[in-house]
Amino acid sequence: GGRVDAGNDTAQLLGCYFLSRTKFECNRVLVQNAEIAAVNGEYVRSGTHDGVGKYIKRGRWDDNLDVSYTLYRCPGLGIAKKWYISIVHAGENPGTASDIDLYSGPSGEANGEEETDSPPLSGWRYEKSGPTISPPTIVMKDSETVVKVVLTSMKAHPENARIQGFGARCLASVVTQKSCVPTQALARTAVLHTMKHNPVDRVVQAACTFTIYSWFSDKIMFFSRTRETVKLLLQAMKNHEEDDAIRTTCIGCFRVLLADGGDIERDTLKGCILEARSIHLVLGGLGKEVESSTKSNTLTVIANLISDVDGVEDEAAGLVDEDAVDRRVVSDLMSRSGHELIVKAMNDEETEEYEQVQRDGLKVLTYLATNRARQTSITDAGGIDVILRTMRDDDEDGCDDKADIPLWGCRAILRLARGNLHNIQLINSAGGGRLVVTAPLRKPKSCELREAAVAAIDVLTGADV
Repeated sequence: GGRVDAGNDTAQLLGCYFLSRTKFECNRVLVQNAEIAAVNGEYVRSGTHDGVGKYIKRGRWDDNLDVSYTLYRCPGLGIAKKWYISIVHAGENPGTASDIDLYSGPSGEANGEEETDSPPLSGWRYEKSGPTISPPTIVMKDSETVVKVVLTSMKAHPENARIQGFGARCLASVVTQKSCVPTQALARTAVLHTMKHNPVDRVVQAACTFTIYSWFSDKIMFFSRTRETVKLLLQAMKNHEEDDAIRTTCIGCFRVLLADGGDIERDTLKGCILEARSIHLVLGGLGKEVESSTKSNTLTVIANLISDVDGVEDEAAGLVDEDAVDRRVVSDLMSRSGHELIVKAMNDEETEEYEQVQRDGLKVLTYLATNRARQTSITDAGGIDVILRTMRDDDEDGCDDKADIPLWGCRAILRLARGNLHNIQLINSAGGGRLVVTAPLRKPKSCELREAAVAAIDVLTGADV
């Protein structure tokens, strides 16, 4: 579409739509910077080998022989797979002893990543003995071409929301770790620009948030222009508060940002949410009809927002104390009845990711129960009941792979009981003491669990007075 008529809205719309719905497959690879000059050049896809693309370039070798330089992945025999650039003799399949291997590169499997249909951009090394020589680098030619076409179309039609939306969706799949850095930067700028200038168009916002989530998950955009990106994501959630897909995608972005980013990204996210007073938008991820994975992501985000890395920890039980929670986030959350939504989310026993929701819910309740007023609010919302039920269900399950639940259950009980005689009586009368005593049996080698249980027992029996 983009090559046919850059000024025709219909042609551009159809082109961007087609590209957004197409599973992208690279057919041309550019090898460059190799010291063996004959290796450099454009390789064209020619079938598959080991289930992924195989690429060939005709060229010359010693004695002016016409040969096929072949770029392919070789199945590992008990070891990680590798990509090779080799000379493969006519009529033979690659990966045999008759090949002349020139360079090898790591597969996704070797790097602990998901396998893809395309070769690594870097990490190549010379296969022959002797001094190390300059290794090649790879450029996925087709992806660069598609990106340029899509960006040209988006730039030429800034007011056409559908072209912007389909273009952003296309960039989600085409711009990958295989794309060159300048292309990633151009695509990032285009998507953020599209979000900014089409704030009320639901389709555009859904496409752009999905694209950002895809890039975050693939560790692209980490984490350039974080503040601008977070503010646009929050704006999308605010403008489309009833749209579950946009909310789910944005919360997923926050979850990845907190998991794979650093203190700067974490503080940026927290600052933007507080500045916009947007904690209620995040709490929307705990609604009754929301998917369990979104609830789990929401609770993880909240736990990270509440905790203050500069605070002091309670060494006896590994707990954050009142000086180690961000009072600004806690105040905003409690004023929005966030503790009630957390308890309700934990009471939903139909979720597919029940254990993750319970664990993350226990963690947030632990962080919240650091003063008397919040202890009372959590108890009135049914917090003690849901904590004990969660621990009881885990105990009856009999597996030891969910030890986080007894750990955070003990910590939550400790926080709700400390300095609160009423809660101590409620917990003991409901059998909480027995659950705490038996909790360390779920994972006998866990020092954290044992220390949390001992601290909770001391509070429940009055031994810490």
